[in-house]
Order: sequence, then C-alpha cells, then structure tokens
Amino acid sequence: DIIVNTTLIVASDSAKQTEIVIENLTKEITAQETLLPQRHRDLEQDSNKLIEQFCFVLNDAEYKWKSATKNGQQRTDDLFSSPINSILPLFPCLDKIRYY
Repeated sequence: DIIVNTTLIVASDSAKQTEIVIENLTKEITAQETLLPQRHRDLEQDSNKLIEQFCFVLNDAEYKWKSATKNGQQRTDDLFSSPINSILPLFPCLDKIRYY
C-alpha cells in the first residue's frame, strides 16, 4: 500500500484559492475606489440640477403669487376707493382722509 499525505495538497489548494479570492477582491476595491470620485461628481451635478429646478419653480410660483396678490389688491382698491372718496365730501370732518 502507498500512503500519501493529502493534507499538504489540500492546504496548498486552499491557500491558492484564498490568494485568488483576495486578488479579485483587491481588484474590485481598486475599481470601486476609481469610480467613487466620478460617482460623487455625478451625484453633485444631479443635486445641483435639482436645486436649480426647484429654485426656478419656487421663484416662478412666488412671482405668480405676487402678481395675483398685487392684481387682486388693485381690484379691491379700485372697487372700494371710488365710492368712499365720492362720499367723503359729504362729511367735512373727514376731508383729510382719502382711501387709495
């Protein structure tokens, strides 16, 4: 009978497999580290675009709101100022008051 000690062969194969796994993981980590700055730049650009779009929408909404408020106020002023100013001369004590 021939007796062969396979423990050394198994240990050697296991060490080679472990070395290959470590090399592959090292390559993957290096690749990810290389891509990370580009991903960061892309995310920053996307974020800046979204902020810019949000600011545009917000400014547009603010402009429309101010315009509507101003127009509404002008219509209200027009509606009430004419009748009030037309009757004020009837009350001399109120002659210094004018509504515009």
